[in-house]
Amino acid sequence: MPRFKSAAEEADWLASPAGHRHSERTLRRALRAGVIVTEERKDDPKLRAEAKRTGKVIRYKKGLDIKPTDPAVLQEFMERVKARQTQAVSLRIPVSDIEAAKKIAEQKGLGYQTVLKGIISKGLRHS
Repeated sequence: MPRFKSAAEEADWLASPAGHRHSERTLRRALRAGVIVTEERKDDPKLRAEAKRTGKVIRYKKGLDIKPTDPAVLQEFMERVKARQTQAVSLRIPVSDIEAAKKIAEQKGLGYQTVLKGIISKGLRHS
């Protein structure tokens, strides 16, 4: 797992496909190692013998052990995720507006669609 400068940066990474894969691998390793045992396997004699032999502490889990999180923190997290998601839309925009966006885009060294997205976003924030 990479090192992060902030909890927000870590949350963004964990929400990414790479973060999901990392979490899944970590959980699978723990399950294979017998560190976490699902409710269905808690009475498995092989696991008990292995734990006794190796001195491992086996934690029995029914579902995931997730600490309660402040709803405001969850809301902020969800807003950040939504801000990065995109959805294709089809709009009819006057040709003169597209030409104006292309001129701005050329000056800034960007694509005109990027300029349009920025203008829409800025307009929504200020409305």
